[in-house]
Amino acid sequence: MAKLPFALNPLDTTFVPPKPINSIKDDVVRKLERAGRLIITRKYDGNYVSVVVMGGRVRIYTRGTVEDITAKFPHLVEELRGNQSLRGVTLLCAELLMFDYEGHDDLHAVGRLVKSQAEVAQHLQLEQGLARLRVFNALVFGGEDITSRTNRERLELVQRTVAPGANYVLPVEVLPGTLAEAEREVVRNKWEGLVLYDALGTTKYHLDGNEDRPPRPTGSWKRKPFSEDDFIVTGWEKGSGKNADRVGKLFLAQRHPLTGVLVPCGEVGTGVSDKERGALTKAEYPLVAQIKFEKRQKPRMVSKGKIHCALRSPVFLRTRDDKSPDACLLPNDIASAVTSFKKA
Repeated sequence: MAKLPFALNPLDTTFVPPKPINSIKDDVVRKLERAGRLIITRKYDGNYVSVVVMGGRVRIYTRGTVEDITAKFPHLVEELRGNQSLRGVTLLCAELLMFDYEGHDDLHAVGRLVKSQAEVAQHLQLEQGLARLRVFNALVFGGEDITSRTNRERLELVQRTVAPGANYVLPVEVLPGTLAEAEREVVRNKWEGLVLYDALGTTKYHLDGNEDRPPRPTGSWKRKPFSEDDFIVTGWEKGSGKNADRVGKLFLAQRHPLTGVLVPCGEVGTGVSDKERGALTKAEYPLVAQIKFEKRQKPRMVSKGKIHCALRSPVFLRTRDDKSPDACLLPNDIASAVTSFKKA
């Protein structure tokens, strides 16, 4: 057995785990699906962690800073230690998860745990529920680097060795059926999205400490549904460089459907062409713009009495001269959350 090129105890601070490619073309997906090589898994909205198991010793590390956060999650350590299939030297890739009152992934809650001291993190979990792990990859197993094994082999290994009946440490959810069926499930359940794999692809890691350029193996892709809506553009701010004297970002808002109050919805700069920036610099505000985005964030109190409803990954599509700003309303579920937030 070849010696690993990096340390696991503690995990080498130069270790950079893989990430999926951000998108995949439809024709590539169709080709994989026809060939029977498409593996569809659920994407979770949490924090990546590296999990090292060595002879009953368990350590959990963050991405980037490679910080040891094991002490914050004693219940995860206990369950991993009790898994007899993980007794050898093992390095797993997993998503650390928390859930909101509706059972949806709560990225904000996970972030609080990771940033808190161990005692505070444990106390927060007693109040909000215990964190979970979803294991989606194995890079080292039984002391062997297994990155050259196919995605199918490694995912099957994860399914076999990470006990599906466990309470807190679970394997990634592999979805049966077609991509179209899986995408309907994403929308219906308000999931983060999907991660798609070429069954015959492999994986890799880097040892250069450069988290800004993580390895993105061919054969692993994100697939996220996008929503579109119309927003009031209340104004803009200058950009930098060639946009120093024109629109850099547009400020977005929508009205509460019951109160009519204007609720800020973040800002957008992506997707605006040079020609559009020039026109928007001279435009009269407010105006209406069509925006594409991954999802709406939960309402947040950003200052006393001011609530903010940001968008995840917004992209400007076009202005809409055919729609009044007063017709740009928050969806009912977000509006209800804003109302509840104010009452609280």
